[in-house]
Amino acid sequence: MQKGKNTIELIADGGNEKRTIEIDSEGKGFAPVTLNLDKTDGFDSLEVNAEVKSNGLTITNYLIDKDGDKVTESSSSSASFKLSYSGLGVYTPRVVVRTDDNVLYEAGSFQSINIIENPLKNATVITGTNGVEDLEEYGAYIYALNGSSLIKISENNASDTSTINLSGLSGAKGFAFDSDGNIFVADTGNNRVVKYLASNNYAIDSSFRADQSGSAKGELNAPVDVTISGIGTSIKVFVLDAGNNRVQIFNHVGAYSADFDGSTTTEGKLNAPLNMVGGGNSVIISDSGNGMVRELTYNEVSKTETGKKLLTLSSLGKVTYSFDGLLVPDNGAKQFIFFDINGVIKKQLPTTTANLIGMSYESNHQLLQVKEGSSTVEHTYVPKTAPQSAPKALAEKFVKAYLDGDDAIMLSLTSKANIDRLKKIDTKVKEAFNGMTSYSERIYMNGLKAVVNGTTTVSVGEVNIQFNFDWTSNRWSLRSIL
Repeated sequence: MQKGKNTIELIADGGNEKRTIEIDSEGKGFAPVTLNLDKTDGFDSLEVNAEVKSNGLTITNYLIDKDGDKVTESSSSSASFKLSYSGLGVYTPRVVVRTDDNVLYEAGSFQSINIIENPLKNATVITGTNGVEDLEEYGAYIYALNGSSLIKISENNASDTSTINLSGLSGAKGFAFDSDGNIFVADTGNNRVVKYLASNNYAIDSSFRADQSGSAKGELNAPVDVTISGIGTSIKVFVLDAGNNRVQIFNHVGAYSADFDGSTTTEGKLNAPLNMVGGGNSVIISDSGNGMVRELTYNEVSKTETGKKLLTLSSLGKVTYSFDGLLVPDNGAKQFIFFDINGVIKKQLPTTTANLIGMSYESNHQLLQVKEGSSTVEHTYVPKTAPQSAPKALAEKFVKAYLDGDDAIMLSLTSKANIDRLKKIDTKVKEAFNGMTSYSERIYMNGLKAVVNGTTTVSVGEVNIQFNFDWTSNRWSLRSIL
């Protein structure tokens, strides 16, 4: 070591986490830093990667379990290291940089990692689900699009299934329900969207006509997905028009309303999109050709669009909602990535093969995955990562308390500061809350904490307001008003 000050730079998480410190020649410097782990709980193995840039130092790295035993230890004078282990339990990784005599630097994850058995190892194939293209939740059931039918799967018992036959489809890729249970299907091979009536044994609704092929406004080319916003005759039908790399909006009878494609945003025009989720003029899209999950918002008044990149992946599958926010298969790394609306990764789960589709839902943290190749639906349970106590009921309770002006009930669900923030824009908040007709468990969850499905945003001039909530300190708190 040189006399005087010496600089050490520790780099973790592929360069995303850095800390530089100065240490005197006596070796008395100390500055802990949290390591960003490559993988967190939900695995039976863990890798920790970091790099120390310095000369003449020895790096000792080890893993300790909850009893304080060293599970793995290695030493090196090289500039980089990797920790890996296999086995169930609670562990904390540690990295120590030493001179000959003194500990100069220690870095560690200050949050213990609970390593559990990979839940996807024990996934069970649901009978009769070959060739599935899309999964959607409605009521107490999951529906799987399988050729010209929907397989209805009970959330409470994955072996309880039945079939809804849908006529006239060719290579359909995606579908959605409206609030009345009607089914809208992206009939990909026929370049159209078909509406099936729940009140008439799912017969085709001939009054809905979004069935013109082409590239002009209102025409479709290989549509792959549909989402619905609003209720009754006020619904908006969002169609992911993949062959034309755009999103089109239709009304309740299939008449064209608007379209947007991301071309005026920083992220650029859509390219080979796979699917989308959301509504209310804001959709989240798995944009395969551009290698990203992105959010697109369209303002029908100003006829302008805004965008945001949430996650970059070179080989991604279909995005969907999950209990940790959003979920997308990372086909290249053969894992599911759970992330929030800001693109922060919350959890990763490994899979045995690349996956086309994943879906997790709030009630009991079950996960459905559709495996590439066989395209069969597999079912498993995923451990909870935060309290998930009756989110739908909590949303209903909070909205009613706000409309009634019941501060006591609201304070049992969130903080006074958050309530005061809502009250500052009270008129628009009440308009939004009064317009709520459903409280979606798919969206009111621990990652993307919007209160309700389809009516989470209101407009104040050019500004969209969206209510997002986090579970912190054992209570729901308002994270942001966007």
